[in-house]
Amino acid sequence: MPDTTRPMEIVLKLGERGEDFAKRYASLLDKDVQPAGLAFYEIDISSKQQANAQLSHEGYSLTIPYLSGAVGVLDFDYSSLGIEKFRVYVGLTADKTLSNEAARLYINSLLQQFRSKGWKPYFYLSDPRLRGQEQFEYALTGPLLALDGDYDLTPQNWERIDWISSPFWMFYADHVFAKLQFRRSPTWEDPNQPGVAMLSIEFQTMENSMRLEFEEKDRRNWRALWPAKALDYRQYRDAEEIRQQQAGKHIDIHYQDPPMPPAPAGQQNPPLPIEVTRPANPALKPVLQQQPKRDSLPIGTRCKTGERCPQGGVWRVEMPDGHISAYSPSILSGVFIAKGAAMPAFYVIRERKNFLLQYLFGYQEGHEPVVWKLAAYQ
Repeated sequence: MPDTTRPMEIVLKLGERGEDFAKRYASLLDKDVQPAGLAFYEIDISSKQQANAQLSHEGYSLTIPYLSGAVGVLDFDYSSLGIEKFRVYVGLTADKTLSNEAARLYINSLLQQFRSKGWKPYFYLSDPRLRGQEQFEYALTGPLLALDGDYDLTPQNWERIDWISSPFWMFYADHVFAKLQFRRSPTWEDPNQPGVAMLSIEFQTMENSMRLEFEEKDRRNWRALWPAKALDYRQYRDAEEIRQQQAGKHIDIHYQDPPMPPAPAGQQNPPLPIEVTRPANPALKPVLQQQPKRDSLPIGTRCKTGERCPQGGVWRVEMPDGHISAYSPSILSGVFIAKGAAMPAFYVIRERKNFLLQYLFGYQEGHEPVVWKLAAYQ
């Protein structure tokens, strides 16, 4: 019988051989081979068993709590590259039901974990490089709700999102893309009612993602074809950035697209046109960059919930007693708090002292006063 009292750890390694992954989780895994030459390695977690997904990616490893299932994809035409894509499905609490505000805080904490682990927000090559609230407003009017991973959702923005459109955030780190996409049940239309929510996170090698930009007949030679496609994307982005700047928006010319993944042994990546690699189209007006001001308060300064923030910057929560840290990524990351703002409470998840109550009702969850510690200037 599996131990259902503690989370099971499911380790995901992009590039791992499918046979090795299947062997490691033989009791949980179903393999589905499709005529198109794809193999799907599917793990389904029992509702009685809590599980975490552990993405093993060198210095960018992540822990994703409340795993309910995972699927790895292997292309037999490129079997030497191993599993190139994982999609994991996670709930937002152990029973997958919670309030609007708790869901917003959970998603923000997950975005913060990605950033704290060194993942960089990613924008599609054809999208304008807008940031923060301007990117949010742009996404609301577009066909895709692609949001800025550097920008946490405020309560006001949360209520403005059409959740049927399934908003998503994208990150990249060391030649891997991550796409976080949130869905919720119709009961969420009433902000006073709880509802069922599911978050999917897709991890995909850049090699696989860029190869799939081409028709099957051209995929073996995708590197040679990439400069022309990248130029097409960049020309579309340039035109849209000029249009957005003329509308009064601000373009982040310092954002750089990630480099191409390393070429296989004996091959080289082709050079990209200067129109692709330059910071911005010459028609864009330069924007002066302001250096952030840094006060004299030392890193490590502490402040309690309800007190006024003495220093604008990134603050982290000190571990509350009895807190289940594995279920709260924001414990290890941080949030930006402006100087003078009230230090917020923190959404805490902890075990009950009474075993019977723990068994019947699960973990206690709610906002509690905490101690914040200054982690970085901004």
